[in-house]
Amino acid sequence: MDLPEIDNSNWELDETERTIEALIAASDKPVEEKLLLEVVRDYRFEGSKKGAIEVESELGNIVMKINTVYERFHNAFRIEKVAGGYQHKTRPEFEPAIRKYLHPIKQQRLSKPALETLAVIAYRQPVVKSEVERIRGVAADGVIRNLLDKKLVTITGRASGPGKPLLYSTTDKFLEYFGLDDISELPGEKEIELLLGRPKSTPTAKITMKREGEEAQTTEETGDEQENGAVQNDITTYDKTSEHEARVETESPGKDDDIEREDENLAEIEEETVRTE
Repeated sequence: MDLPEIDNSNWELDETERTIEALIAASDKPVEEKLLLEVVRDYRFEGSKKGAIEVESELGNIVMKINTVYERFHNAFRIEKVAGGYQHKTRPEFEPAIRKYLHPIKQQRLSKPALETLAVIAYRQPVVKSEVERIRGVAADGVIRNLLDKKLVTITGRASGPGKPLLYSTTDKFLEYFGLDDISELPGEKEIELLLGRPKSTPTAKITMKREGEEAQTTEETGDEQENGAVQNDITTYDKTSEHEARVETESPGKDDDIEREDENLAEIEEETVRTE
């Protein structure tokens, strides 16, 4: 985002800007946009009948000015929009120091099966477990249970088909882990192909992906990636920047194979989740 020009005499933040900065700094989670819009309306437009678009525009200008001041004084952080809210984020160049001195144990990432399953759910949501298993070519009970425990996915209802299977979708915590404002920021088909570095001449088999509310897209996988007669999805879910890496505990080696056979336990967890909703 291009930073606006600010007159040298106007580097100081006013009361509204400092209040918004304080609220974001005091929260360990993204501050909801609607709360900050309320602040703008109370501080800048009290007693006036400004429309929602004008208030939203003013909030955007305030955040942009704060970030411009941060940039001017070479601060180590800035305000970014994450999961529909605003949050302070350190700049990417400080990540090595943060990893070394502050979070040396939290460098583990999700296992490959978990990332693959999470990618399928993210692109096909809401999606049933059988569809995830069809795309990956392996059972997904244990992996989905782990993702539910980590609150990266959630149960959002039941499908209308036979047996009314549970539907799974990603959560706001998923957006936070990967530094996304909303699900529409996931990479598209062309971006995925560039990230994977897949040669255009490679023989391929096709699978279909779609985001919620969009028409299905088609991406390709090499014939070498087929397992047990099913095409295995190697959609890569990625960070927009290295500062947003998913710092999630890695499942221990061999754990995925063991928990995938725990069908009955998963069923109990799923039914209890539905009852408590």
